[in-house]
Amino acid sequence: MQNTYNYYHRAVENHYPDSDFIPNLRFSSETIDLYIMLHLQNTIRTVNEAMNQRKLANATKALRVFLWNHFCDVYVEFSKSELQSPTTSRDRKMSILSILHHVLDTFARLAHPIIPFITEELWQELKPGRRASLPESLMVTQFPQENHLEFDDTSMDKVTAFDQTLNLLSVLNRARSTVGIVGAKKISKKVILIGDLVGDKELLEKIVSEWREPLEFISNVKIAKIIEKSSDDKDMVGIASVHLYSMDELSL
Repeated sequence: MQNTYNYYHRAVENHYPDSDFIPNLRFSSETIDLYIMLHLQNTIRTVNEAMNQRKLANATKALRVFLWNHFCDVYVEFSKSELQSPTTSRDRKMSILSILHHVLDTFARLAHPIIPFITEELWQELKPGRRASLPESLMVTQFPQENHLEFDDTSMDKVTAFDQTLNLLSVLNRARSTVGIVGAKKISKKVILIGDLVGDKELLEKIVSEWREPLEFISNVKIAKIIEKSSDDKDMVGIASVHLYSMDELSL
């Protein structure tokens, strides 16, 4: 949890080294932004329901799942790719940092009744440049309520389709484990993706064309090409299976 807040502070220092960063949260139609905002709203609703029913364990579970499964494993990792990319605009970086701030602020408020001392310290460090307009303590801030953000069909379709991207990321991460590599070390092999079912090759090509940079950045695996499943391919997993080839084995 501490590392997640530290990541935000480091990102702000890297991109706004000479001035205080003032978050400016605005609606974003970017897929990863829609993904995290939707899951944040679901978590706010679940935690409020659990608190009202005095089911502290349910609230704790919802917070843990959100923080690790959705925020750390997905939004933070994809945001790293964008923030470190030289092609990302300053406005886009501002939007990412503002969403990081909003999520961390909301999470601290939600988790405060469960872990009051840690969240108080993290929240105090989250507010440089805005202290005068805020209460002195997290204890007296407003507890987050579901604000009934309406996601239109296009937004929901984006989030639903993004699940396939996350499935593919899991496949790439498993490829690393098959050669016994953990952590950030890159593997000296390229990946050939094999569609499991009829039509999967087209789906994989679509996902890779849109998400190649963050997929390769997060997994530290290079995607060489995508091929159809053949009768010799066994043990298919998810929407794709992976064959690993050393660099000199591929004439690409």
